[in-house]
Amino acid sequence: MSNRFKKNSAWIALAIITGVIAVLLWKPTIARRIFAELIYRLPFSIPGVAPCLDCNIVMVNLDTMRAPELPCYGYERNTMPNLCAYAGENILFSRFYTQSSITLDSHMSLFTGLYPSTHQVINGFTDSLSTDIPQLAETLAARGYRTIWGGVTDDILLPLDKGLGRGFSEIYDMHQGSDPAEYKKLFPKLLDGTPTFIFLHSYAPHTPYLPGEGERLYEEAPEYTDIPVSVEQYKAHTRSFYEFVIADYVRRLQSATTAQSRMKNQQIVGDLRAALAINNLEKAREIVDSLPQFEQYDLRMTWYWGKINNQDKRMVSYLKGLYDEKLFHTDGDIFELLAFLRKPEVKRKTIVIFFSDNGEAFMEHGYFDHGWNIYNEETHTPLIVSVPKAMRGVYHELVQMVDIYPTLLSLVGIAQKQPVDGRSFLPIIMGKGEQHVGDTYLVGQHRKDAITSIRNNRWKLYKNNMPDKKYTELFDLLTDPHEQRNILGEHPSVALHLDSALEHILNKSPRYASESGEFPAWIDDEKRKELINEGYF
Repeated sequence: MSNRFKKNSAWIALAIITGVIAVLLWKPTIARRIFAELIYRLPFSIPGVAPCLDCNIVMVNLDTMRAPELPCYGYERNTMPNLCAYAGENILFSRFYTQSSITLDSHMSLFTGLYPSTHQVINGFTDSLSTDIPQLAETLAARGYRTIWGGVTDDILLPLDKGLGRGFSEIYDMHQGSDPAEYKKLFPKLLDGTPTFIFLHSYAPHTPYLPGEGERLYEEAPEYTDIPVSVEQYKAHTRSFYEFVIADYVRRLQSATTAQSRMKNQQIVGDLRAALAINNLEKAREIVDSLPQFEQYDLRMTWYWGKINNQDKRMVSYLKGLYDEKLFHTDGDIFELLAFLRKPEVKRKTIVIFFSDNGEAFMEHGYFDHGWNIYNEETHTPLIVSVPKAMRGVYHELVQMVDIYPTLLSLVGIAQKQPVDGRSFLPIIMGKGEQHVGDTYLVGQHRKDAITSIRNNRWKLYKNNMPDKKYTELFDLLTDPHEQRNILGEHPSVALHLDSALEHILNKSPRYASESGEFPAWIDDEKRKELINEGYF
């Protein structure tokens, strides 16, 4: 080989290297994606390098899915075989708890890594997320992610216009009752090379429990024929329902103090009475359907719960059976999604999280539904995770909603710019953390500080701070996981220790200014009070 050829080859190689370096300097995004692709292909993780650099992220919230109702959490009914099979192939956290039992509070904690008392967004009509608080979708978008919301877009408890929607580049309205296969149109976006974050929200397991007519899957109770089991039955187009609506608005007129709310309520009462006077039920339907979505939901749900006798244990069991059956149908709806997420070309570079923002109560502490308290039935929800190269299995460490935000950032290699209340569980799933070492604490909050709780591996301190119902409870979760026996008097030193830990944790929490406006004047005083105190009207 001639020296001239060798010299030309050296110059060509140098030119190529120089060109590559120039491209990488001018196009750092390309450089990062090339490096990320190399990371994906390695059969091991590299110390100091994010294990899933620029990976796709898919988060699926099956709203109101409580953990004890899944077979992979020990339930005797096979309510969600598909999701539990997926959990068996990946990671399941047995002790995951949400910060709150209310959709708004929990979602803001999910997207910020902050306690409700820190992000301070607890009233859907009035509160907005401070612009000083980085939101997950916003943080990912700044890194070059395509960010997609798939779920309801007109829910005051999922207020996209008050900070929750910040950072999403694409928003798809996928409401309850829409085609379950609608999310399939998002699948190709995970395969085109652009790092993508998809957040899917479904109210499918949520009240009312409407699995459809026909034979019941888990319970037989023909005497409860008055309880709706289908959408058609629930959306009752009957004179008695519209008479109920009139009575509800007449009652609320007594507490209406603004001219706008009085005028609105009087107009609704007058129009409905006029329609019923000539037996025009179609006109009555139009009047109710013209109300805001939250108002329609409130009326229908009040009508629904009015048919339930919470003192009838058989009825409680029947209702729980309807809920379990709805979970089973929801599980069928996500079958194709799970199949897609299992594809090797998707799995190797996609982080997947299935979870719920709250659980569900069936009279364990005197309530149905959720949004009333932060006992286990309303806050213990599934957390099922798939991460490339992570150690699959069942993990029993205590983790909470605010931990998801810092975990995702650490997984994809994004530096956390501001402090959060959560902590990354990356060391656990990558096999770098030991189980049950140290004293981990989880904090719960209902309506910011109306009810607070703190738990560790054994104990839970529960403090109801509401003026009309103030009390403190202590539970030994090893012997009383359902929190039925208050042993505060037997272990006062334990309670004092937990109370001190709670105060210390909250004092260390970041401080942000609240951003709150006024309720619309057309909402009457009684409705405002319900919105503030109950969260779910």
